[in-house]
Amino acid sequence: MTTFVRNLTFVALVLCIYFAALAKADGHQGGEEPNEEEGPEPISVMDSAERVLPVSLMLTMPRGKSFRRSQAARERLAERPPAPVQPPTADDAELYPKGTGFRHKVRRWPMSKLTGKQHKLAIPPPSPSKKFVLIVGASHLRHFVDGYVKIPGNKVSFGISCTPGASAAQLEVELANDSRHPSLMDRRPSLVVVTAPSNNLKSSRTISEAGVDFAHYLASVCSRWPEVCVLDFPPRGDSPVYLQEHLRQEYHRVAARMGIKFYPAAEYFPLKEQHLRCHDGVSTLI
Repeated sequence: MTTFVRNLTFVALVLCIYFAALAKADGHQGGEEPNEEEGPEPISVMDSAERVLPVSLMLTMPRGKSFRRSQAARERLAERPPAPVQPPTADDAELYPKGTGFRHKVRRWPMSKLTGKQHKLAIPPPSPSKKFVLIVGASHLRHFVDGYVKIPGNKVSFGISCTPGASAAQLEVELANDSRHPSLMDRRPSLVVVTAPSNNLKSSRTISEAGVDFAHYLASVCSRWPEVCVLDFPPRGDSPVYLQEHLRQEYHRVAARMGIKFYPAAEYFPLKEQHLRCHDGVSTLI
């Protein structure tokens, strides 16, 4: 009975619109000329609502329960405010303790004129028997560039573009400049590994803004090299865990939309293992 009433109402609305359009056409054919001095008849808000309402009903009435549920879910997500990116408060100090690990002395690198950050590009000599992999990231790669941590290179040679403290937008600028370096112009990487930038926890105002910057960054990388993947950032001790998880999920969604493989890494660096982090709570020992 409900379906019959719904269909009957739908037919009645269609007939009402048809006859209204027909009456309007008859009025113009009857020889009525509009008064040019008075101008066109103003359309009130009520008239607009009456004209639009039947069309909207026509479009929404045949929808099923699944459509209404998904529509309600989208409305709830739209009303949810974005999570702000902010440093932890004093109450969070006990939840995110500083690390107890050891870190080598930081070497000073040349300052980039493009971003105002220290930057270094380390490219090994060409080897025909080895595949070349380029890794791009921030301070987590400093250990490798300075030579404190050796990378096994029996079958693969690794090049590193490192910009400590850089956000996604700054990494995009530095990598675009590195792509014009002779060592990269003559060699095409078999794979480019983009380490997800955790510095956007400080530089971005919202998680959504960080996701937009990361999408532009990935698009820039993919425009230069076809084989690209994303490596998740290790957990930090200076930011709330829930914000890090939101940012991690946003990066994962961005990579998925672009068809890029995303490799998680948080489980390998648990926050409870303080010896894996240095005293600043950020730099992870590899």
